[in-house]
Amino acid sequence: MANTFSSYNIENPWFGKKNKNPNMKLPIIALWFLALNICFLIKANAQNPDFIDPKGLDFNVDIPPLSQLLDSAFANNALVKYRNVDAAVMKGNLKTDRTYWLRNIGLQTDVRYGTFDHYTTTSSSEGYQPVNVAGSSNEFRFSVGAYMRLPLVDAINRKNQIRIGQLELEKATNMAESQRDILRQEVIRQYNELLLRIRLFKIKAKQLETARINQQMAEKEFINGVIPVSEYARLSDITVGVESNYEIARTDLNTALMILEDMTGIKFKINQTQPASNENN
Repeated sequence: MANTFSSYNIENPWFGKKNKNPNMKLPIIALWFLALNICFLIKANAQNPDFIDPKGLDFNVDIPPLSQLLDSAFANNALVKYRNVDAAVMKGNLKTDRTYWLRNIGLQTDVRYGTFDHYTTTSSSEGYQPVNVAGSSNEFRFSVGAYMRLPLVDAINRKNQIRIGQLELEKATNMAESQRDILRQEVIRQYNELLLRIRLFKIKAKQLETARINQQMAEKEFINGVIPVSEYARLSDITVGVESNYEIARTDLNTALMILEDMTGIKFKINQTQPASNENN
């Protein structure tokens, strides 16, 4: 009886002190813990309510036409508004320079009220000496007249002032148009970036759907003993990588969408139908 128990200890590395190859314990223990972890993951995935299943996902973004996006971006961009206002100011300054000479021609009115002294002289026809009479009174006095001045500086420098005003207006107009061109290119670039991110997201969603199906089939085959632990672990790693790429694609899509919304000031409508749960299927 003792000999039988001793031979059992030699064949089984889990028991006995007479094991001739104790190093075999390490790989067997590692495989045992790996199997426990995989079983735990299977149970966790089955019970996780936040499990993302892209199967049947209908995702669509209602993007307005590019011309509408550009018009909205021009109307909402602060720098474009600043350049437009600057051009309007320069246009007003040019009009002022053209009519600057009119300040030398005008009408002048003088109105006064107060106590004024006045003198009168009386005389008689009988040859007496004239008599001067002084007095004062409160009264209004006003005068109206026209004036015209001819400053030589204004006459000589008027043409140069108008030319400078025209150049400043042209510069401000070109700056405004340049800013519109820059914004137009940014909107077009971000518009195409959003379209690309939508396509990549749908591709990653299909890849994730395929990977999830393969993982579910591998789980069943692993539980039934059809495939070994190493094969199931390899398929699980592939699924994790696909899930990571899917999350990156979704984040990139949200970023591109938010940037274009911020640039244009338009809130896009997202039509997204989440798939029904497995119970409903």
